[in-house]
Amino acid sequence: MQKKNEIIKYILKNKNIYSYLIGLKLSKECVKLNKLNHSKKILNIIEKTITEKNLKNIIKLKILDIEIEKKEFKKAEKMISKIKKKDWENIFMNKKGDIYFFGKKNKLALINWKKSLKYQIDNKSKEIIKMKIQKLNK
Repeated sequence: MQKKNEIIKYILKNKNIYSYLIGLKLSKECVKLNKLNHSKKILNIIEKTITEKNLKNIIKLKILDIEIEKKEFKKAEKMISKIKKKDWENIFMNKKGDIYFFGKKNKLALINWKKSLKYQIDNKSKEIIKMKIQKLNK
């Protein structure tokens, strides 16, 4: 616990890419230990110290994943609205589909996954989204 506090102090003091990466590593370790609230707290601290838009979006997506894991779909929907959508539309729609799917809103999940396919460039990601759609259509 002491080491975690020292790392958080380091992140708050330095506010650079190294503190960002260390924070991500610590957050990942917390997730492995199923300490999702600790991980979210660390990610929130990182998100407040980073100014670069894309890095902020990555952090917000990780927080979003934690909200989904905790089955807090209202918070996940709120978080996804904070993500800057330009250049992130494919990820945005895919995650939104996941939120709706786990929240038992299958029609909305399907709509968002289909939108995500339109923006997707990566073939592997397209395959994964197509599998999600097929699973839902069964």
